[in-house]
Amino acid sequence: LQPLAHRKYSSQSLRSEAELPEGVGQTVAAGQHGYIQMHYLNPTEEDLEVHVTVNATTFAPGESYVPAAAFVTYNTKISIPGGVGAAASAEGRCDVPAGATFFALSTHAHKRSVRTTVHDGDASVLDSTDWEHPDIIAWDAPGYRFTGQLVYRCDYENDRDDAVHSGPSAETDEMCMAIGYFYPADKPVFCINDRVIAF
Repeated sequence: LQPLAHRKYSSQSLRSEAELPEGVGQTVAAGQHGYIQMHYLNPTEEDLEVHVTVNATTFAPGESYVPAAAFVTYNTKISIPGGVGAAASAEGRCDVPAGATFFALSTHAHKRSVRTTVHDGDASVLDSTDWEHPDIIAWDAPGYRFTGQLVYRCDYENDRDDAVHSGPSAETDEMCMAIGYFYPADKPVFCINDRVIAF
């Protein structure tokens, strides 16, 4: 788990676009490395030919903008008992920077997830039942401001005899994440379980 990577964009869709609010942008520092991380699970015996195209626009040199960044949560405490049909949940509560305005929010989990939710304290913000194509909220101006903690939760149902825990494998592990984008931001926010990690 490497929380210090500065995530700029996330998608789980075949075609996806992220339009930032007018006058808002993400900073890419001089000399900053970039990478694209793709996950594919090929259930067939045949090779897959895949590709990704990234198009981006920039502000003119010297043009002012409001900086935005990612708000990423990750739960390391997922523990689904062994046995087909066994159920479990994972949840985290994360402090949101004062004055943060969100313009996009979604979730990420693997195939045992039957529901992912994000709450603003007790109020529902996002509720999705499709782990493979989770709901994506893209707010129009003026965006969304959390009044309490960002509470993310994933509910699971096991499809195998073995227990399932947090981990990177889409085949054998699970994840529970909320991923959002907000401004103004001087740095990204990464929250593990209930604790915001300093960058």
